[in-house]
Amino acid sequence: MVDLAPPANPAFLAVRVIPLLSPEECDRIVDAVVENGGWRPASVTGSGYDDGVDPDTRSTLSAPLPPSVAGPTLQTIGRAVAEANAETWRYDLTGFVPFEIPTVLRYEAAVADHFRSHIDAGPSHSTRKLSFSLQLTDGATYQGGDLLFGDRLAEGYRNQGSLVVFPSVSLHEVTPVFRGIRHTVVGWIHGPTLR
Repeated sequence: MVDLAPPANPAFLAVRVIPLLSPEECDRIVDAVVENGGWRPASVTGSGYDDGVDPDTRSTLSAPLPPSVAGPTLQTIGRAVAEANAETWRYDLTGFVPFEIPTVLRYEAAVADHFRSHIDAGPSHSTRKLSFSLQLTDGATYQGGDLLFGDRLAEGYRNQGSLVVFPSVSLHEVTPVFRGIRHTVVGWIHGPTLR
């Protein structure tokens, strides 16, 4: 008889934090956004609003990763995610997709920016396998803005230049920022649809 049970993977919902960029590289990304035209309100898929903006669910500003920094940044992120995947989740990945280039987010205390609990994969995003958040701001310069997975924090995620990688099916949120400003790059690594 053939055993059809899938192999167990205790790390299925693991969260990895990887030191990745220097503070200077992080600052260069934020500066490039300002030079490239700045920020706009971030949207929410399926929010029911005409412009996709739902500040009760997601209050933050966003900008596409500027072309001046996108190439080297995406190569560095891609390599780090591929290594973490090989060690942890072992998903079948294809990489970034052109219609979902990572974005830079700006969470401000002035309006208690936040993103309520959500998952990144779903019916309209069925090829998202791994999500990432690259911390661009020194975590000591703001309060709140915690990246939570259920009720737990990812150890070391507030260190400037740290890359947090996690399965796109993981429930997570960003708590309201109540002092300072938090910048981060977020995006997804794709693979074949789960079936």
